[in-house]
Amino acid sequence: MDIYLISIITPVYNAERYLLQTLETVLAQTYLNWEWIVVDDCSTDNSYNILKEIAAKDKRIKVHKNKINSKAFQTRNNALGVAKGDFIAFLDVDDLWEPEKLGLQLEFMKQNNSYFSYTDFDRFVKDSKKPLRREKLPQTATYKRILTNNYIATSTVMIWRSKTGNFYMKDVYYDDFMLWLDLLKRIGIGYKVPYNLMHYRLTSGSLSINKFKSAKEVYGMFTRKMGFSYIRGIVYFITWIINTTLRYMR
Repeated sequence: MDIYLISIITPVYNAERYLLQTLETVLAQTYLNWEWIVVDDCSTDNSYNILKEIAAKDKRIKVHKNKINSKAFQTRNNALGVAKGDFIAFLDVDDLWEPEKLGLQLEFMKQNNSYFSYTDFDRFVKDSKKPLRREKLPQTATYKRILTNNYIATSTVMIWRSKTGNFYMKDVYYDDFMLWLDLLKRIGIGYKVPYNLMHYRLTSGSLSINKFKSAKEVYGMFTRKMGFSYIRGIVYFITWIINTTLRYMR
């Protein structure tokens, strides 16, 4: 029986091109006890109207709209604030899931008493169905391990919120990365579900595309947001650059 409620968190901004594909990937889930909380961040395209039409057909889909255009972290926080699930899953609007994603991940977490989990994934370009590369990740994640090598993709993550307690995103460029660090510092370790369950779409708007800006923001996160000294920030930043480069060269 699908006892536990899973809240799926999706921020939306000008995503009409992908919304129906995202809907399909959610409706295809073999695990049925979910709520999909979609928050529109004042889109200027037809995203919000599409979302309202979608929600009218399935009561599990909850659509909200920000009063003013906000950053991604605040949009996700607005969704987290109304989420009722024991478990939280994240799904960015341009990514896709395998149908067994929620069910396999939930079962793994229950069996292993895991409060934080993630999965392997593959990357594909825009509308192409052919994956560029599969990301086979380490079996575990800790604060120290991902501090200089964030290999966890947002749309693979599931968190057992009734075990971890409430959590929220912070106002940083990589709000997801910062959340993983905060949670892993609190709970100690996260585990990989041993399946490839997510497809990560590379678009012109993907954070990973703009490497220079990404690097600059990571350095700022280490020094300004996390309070590391200049020397410590430089050491972690250089290690992050090396690990990120090696990951993309595989």
